[in-house]
Amino acid sequence: INLANEQLQFFFNDHIFRMELVEYAKEGIDGTKITYEDNQPLLDLLLQTKPLGLIAILDEESNFPKSTDSTMIQKFHAAFKGHKDYQRPRGNDDYFTLRHYAGAVQYEGYGFLEKNRDTLAVDVVGALRVAENELIKLMFGGEDEKKK
Repeated sequence: INLANEQLQFFFNDHIFRMELVEYAKEGIDGTKITYEDNQPLLDLLLQTKPLGLIAILDEESNFPKSTDSTMIQKFHAAFKGHKDYQRPRGNDDYFTLRHYAGAVQYEGYGFLEKNRDTLAVDVVGALRVAENELIKLMFGGEDEKKK
């Protein structure tokens, strides 16, 4: 939910502030005193693939059976050291804090990997592959009706 809120906030900022400031400039209106917080750095921290963002590291760690929540959190700490929106705890506790636009949120590392490894039952995936909804069918590896 916090990621979705960050993306909505980015969309809002981009359309309300950045685009309006472009319009102001076109119309010769001084908009230099209008400021807003850009949350793109936090979105990059979460979603980036090169270098790896938080979700990519989580997915990568989920593929290694010997990974633990603690080793994953340590990788987060190493990857995001010095990032303005990431805060590690004092000591080696298994949590971290992200500074969202709405405020700081502390995330407990316990259970992250297990939740990410949670997969759908084979019969559920099979049913989704033959769903009537084309998007659902394609998302789960079903055949595209248009290509038949």
